[in-house]
Amino acid sequence: MKHHIIVMLGALLLAGCASEKNIKLNESFWQNKPKVAIAAIKPAKPGMTMQGSQGLLDYAINSAMTKQLDTHLSRTDLTWYYSLPHDLAHKLKERKVPVALLGRDMNDDAKYIANLAHAHQADDILVIKLQAVGVVRRYSGFIPTSSPEAYTVLKGELINTSTNTVKWRHLAEVKLPVQGEWDQPPSYPNLTQAVKLAIATSRQEILDSFFSGQ
Repeated sequence: MKHHIIVMLGALLLAGCASEKNIKLNESFWQNKPKVAIAAIKPAKPGMTMQGSQGLLDYAINSAMTKQLDTHLSRTDLTWYYSLPHDLAHKLKERKVPVALLGRDMNDDAKYIANLAHAHQADDILVIKLQAVGVVRRYSGFIPTSSPEAYTVLKGELINTSTNTVKWRHLAEVKLPVQGEWDQPPSYPNLTQAVKLAIATSRQEILDSFFSGQ
């Protein structure tokens, strides 16, 4: 029976999020105080997210044109993400919720995470995943149709290990315009500041959603 639970949980963790809706955490969680295993998935590489209609040749041209910016974005500091599991654990412990830290830079292997959570006798798994960070820009073919915007997509999900139900989910997708000129190589100060603000906004949004009312 336990094997089937792990397999089902693995499938749930791997499910796509295109049509998923945010789920508010029920107050009963704070009353029951189940043991929570926290796993942070290896983050997406910081860079440019290109949206819109593009063929392979268009994408190659656009990538070549934005190489300097993409290189700059690849150096985005992700210390905040690697410390997020510890921040969550600290806040949970403050509220007398038992915690097990599974890892902060884990491969997106749902079955392994589920097995690890069971080994720690956790009731719930709290999975954090940075799906995108950097900037987003829309294109029509090889023609940009918008200026770059600071962009982060940070997802949090709490899953019950016995029933495989999602007890909480929040997708923090943040787009912020750059204040002033964005094209300022090599350091891109205005754009970099916007990215930092988008990161801080998405991080706080996840914390506010999970600990709402606490």
